Amino acid sequence: MYQENILPKAWPDILKQSLLNNFTLKIEGDGKKRASRCMSVRMKDKIILHILVLCLIVDNFTLEYSDILKDLKIGEKRMPLLLRSVGCQIKSRVVNKVNVRTAHLTAPLLLPSQNLLSSKRK
Repeated sequence: MYQENILPKAWPDILKQSLLNNFTLKIEGDGKKRASRCMSVRMKDKIILHILVLCLIVDNFTLEYSDILKDLKIGEKRMPLLLRSVGCQIKSRVVNKVNVRTAHLTAPLLLPSQNLLSSKRK
């Protein structure tokens, strides 16, 4: 069944339009087909990164990401890559025989490309 708009009706139109424009691709329809929207892998990564940054802000720039890993259905190998792409450092520790991974966003921000450039200069 096709839904015209999957976002809640109670949300303001400007918010819904902004979310759709920022996180989906519009596919124009021809005479027979209606225009539709899809979410590419790049757009999925974009919305996941926005969610992770919001979680970091709420949790004072430290995120224990095992729970959100399950909620967002992201693999254990992919999550550290996404978090490093926004500048987080990943730390691992064992608590009650369980490996707990935590992402920390520290200042000054060091992005992965900056780390590679600085190591080549040495």
